[in-house]
Amino acid sequence: MGYDSEDDDDDDDDDDDDDDDDVMMMMMMMMMMMMMMMMMMNLMMMMMMMMMMMMMMMMMMIMMMMMMMMMMMMMMMMMMMRHDDDDDDDDDDDDDDDDDDNVMMMMMMMMMMMMMMMIMKMI
Repeated sequence: MGYDSEDDDDDDDDDDDDDDDDVMMMMMMMMMMMMMMMMMMNLMMMMMMMMMMMMMMMMMMIMMMMMMMMMMMMMMMMMMMRHDDDDDDDDDDDDDDDDDDNVMMMMMMMMMMMMMMMIMKMI
């Protein structure tokens, strides 16, 4: 976000800025998720007021699942972007970041699979 202009001398102290930026990005992601959730809840309320139908409920559930999946995808993109700019010196110590990110990716994938299973069960 803004750490390029702080120190351009490429020594080790710019990792802190990277971490700060990651935290900022995560906070912004959280805010976006909360807003999406609020909007979805409002929509659900409106729909239920209009007509108490099972079909509407199904549609709402599926839409919620889709939102969850979009969030997962966002988080995955964050993870992918994050470990690239941690250390660009291509030695052996960046394996740890990759492994952590891979674990995170696996967990996200599992979550998405669970969501899909739930949708399938509903229909």
